[in-house]
Amino acid sequence: MRRESDYLLDIKTLPIGKHSFEYELDDSFFDKSEFSFKTLGCICAKLEANKQNAGAELNIRLIGKISVPCDRCLAEIPLSIDRELVMSLKSDKDGNLLNNDEYELDFDDGVLDLTPLFNEELLVSIPIRNVHDEGKCDDKMLAIFEKYSNKRKETKKEEIDPRWAALKNISDNLKE
Repeated sequence: MRRESDYLLDIKTLPIGKHSFEYELDDSFFDKSEFSFKTLGCICAKLEANKQNAGAELNIRLIGKISVPCDRCLAEIPLSIDRELVMSLKSDKDGNLLNNDEYELDFDDGVLDLTPLFNEELLVSIPIRNVHDEGKCDDKMLAIFEKYSNKRKETKKEEIDPRWAALKNISDNLKE
């Protein structure tokens, strides 16, 4: 079963030994990816496959730059990516448990789609919180953020549930 992708590695037809491949992950790759945010960039994926009789070992290195949205002002932030991954491919039909860095490959199919591997490694390399350095965010967006966040804080202070107010009084009495 062959998948439609530019990032396929046909392990079955590779001769035994080391082989090098290079893939370009550009804006079209990021458009097809299922990231929850808009990402642009250019990443060079260098792959070295060492095929053996019972499997293969993949050394993958991702190098390049991507742009992700700032969590505060939504403007783009450039991020440098330099990530390495070593993965073992095993043909194990016995149902044995594999290690974390091992991936079961059906050698009857023999084709590995690298897209999920690239996506996962890129997602892991992006920080959880992406914000510009202090003072570099878009001033217009920050003004809008401040405008709406202040109103929300004021309304919350006015609407205190009386049951919680009674509990606060109890905790204040305990402190005395």
